This record gives sequence, C-alpha cells and structure tokens, in this order.
Amino acid sequence: MILTCPQCATRYFVREGSIPEDGRNVRCASCANMWRATAADLTVDLSELSQEDVYSDASPPPPPVVEEPPLPTRIREKAKAERRTREAMAAGVVWAVLCAGFALVLVGAVLFRVQVVRIFPATAGAYAAVRLPVNPTGLSLEQVQGGTGLSDGRPSMIISGMERNVETEYRPPAPIRVALFDKAGRRVKEQVSQVEGAPLQPGETRAFTVRIFDPPIDVAEFQVEFSLEALDANRKKTQHEPRGHVAGAKRLPLRGTTATAEPAVEGSHPVEAKPLPSNSPYALPTEGGLRPAAKEP
Repeated sequence: MILTCPQCATRYFVREGSIPEDGRNVRCASCANMWRATAADLTVDLSELSQEDVYSDASPPPPPVVEEPPLPTRIREKAKAERRTREAMAAGVVWAVLCAGFALVLVGAVLFRVQVVRIFPATAGAYAAVRLPVNPTGLSLEQVQGGTGLSDGRPSMIISGMERNVETEYRPPAPIRVALFDKAGRRVKEQVSQVEGAPLQPGETRAFTVRIFDPPIDVAEFQVEFSLEALDANRKKTQHEPRGHVAGAKRLPLRGTTATAEPAVEGSHPVEAKPLPSNSPYALPTEGGLRPAAKEP
C-alpha cells in the first residue's frame, strides 16, 4: 500500500493493515508534516515506484509513521512553556518598575533641583554641567564693579555690588566669593567675604564691598559669585546654636552654682556699712518724719 504526504508528495510503502479504518496520526519523515491518515488515503498503484522504493517482505520497511508523544510528555512540555512565559513576564515587570522608578527620580531631580542643591550644595556643579543652573540662595547679584585702589594704605582690589532678594519670602544675605584670574585664565587668588545684616525682604537689596589686600600684579579679570559652601556652613552653625543666642554674649552663672567669682579689681575691698552720726547733714531726721529702727536687745 502507498501513503502519500499531502505536504511534499513524498510516498511511502505501508504494510497492509498498518492504517486502521478510523485513521492514525502519522508524520512525514521528509518534511515533518503531521496529519491524520485513513485507509482512504492508501493507494495500490505501483507503476510509478522504482525498485528502490519497493521493499520485499523479508527486508524491514523504514519507519514512515511517527506516533504522537504520550500525553504526560505533552503536559510536561506545556507546563515548561507556561513557566518560561511567567518568568519572562515577571522579568519584564521588574524591568518596567525599575525604569519607571528611574524616570521618577530624574523628573524629581529636575523639578526639585533647588531643594536638592540647598541640601547638597555639591550638586550645583552637576546641574550646571547639564545646562540646568540652580540658584539656591534666592538672591541675585547686581551692579557688580571692581578696580584697584588703596585701602588702609595698602594696595587692594576693591569689588562692590548689591544682593537682591528675588523670591517672595525672606532670604538671609549670602557670602560672596571673589576669584582673581591672570591673562591665561588661571585662578591666582580667591577670597570669601560674609555679608552681614538682617534677612532681606522680597525685592530688598543689600550693598557689599570686598577688599582683597595685596592682589597679584598679573590680575587681568575677576569673578564674583555666591559661596554655597560658606552659606551651608552658616546654616549648620545657626541650627546648632541655641535659640536666643547672640554672638559674643557672655553666659552668666546660674544662682547656686559653685563657679568661682571673677577676681576683684586690685585695690578694691569690701567696706562694712556704718550708720551716719546724728549731727551729719545726711542723717535721716528723727522727729516728725522717719524714726530710726529700734535696736534689738
């Protein structure tokens, strides 16, 4: 009997009775096509077959029919495929969460960059590198000018200007950093000066003057900016000081403490108080007015 593959038209010799009446699942050994073969698919025309395609009864025929794998094997393969699918989905969810978290961190770092720089002043350089400059002081520098001159009889570089509060709330004055550069652009000297005074109201300005004594003779230009490091140090110092503390104030000893008193001024000694004589013009009157206190027996 001849069985022909419907996919590639390869024909096989099948023993009579190998294909039952209700059919059988077979697979082509040439193209791996699987189909349900029935007795109606068998033919007996041997005219087109060569001698190599016809096998005698003594020789074993090739295995043209491959049965489907048993049911437990298919179940295990399906379970493995489902497990791989779940693992891939879990990995995808983890990567999606990580990417979303990273995106949120980037968005927060951009939206709240002022607060970030106020907490970590060193990040101001990183924001400036990506063209997102941050001004955590809330102040602006205006009318900055400078030149050489004499201060207290010494040659000096004198830089002046104003700080303006550009926000809607009070801002303390920020320290000023002045850097001097030579013609090659090298920094030759730097000085940080504090700007004293009460916090600035919104829109208020505060003048400052920085004097750098004995500047190098090869100074070609100067740069004025806020010193974020000094500003952060001032804030930390203010946070650690007790409320109501005044710089330079002397703490008085509490009553009852065993602290030693300060030494008296040389030449001063305690003097015992004595009553004035009755004929003294500074004595209290004894009649018609105050009376002296009665002495105890």
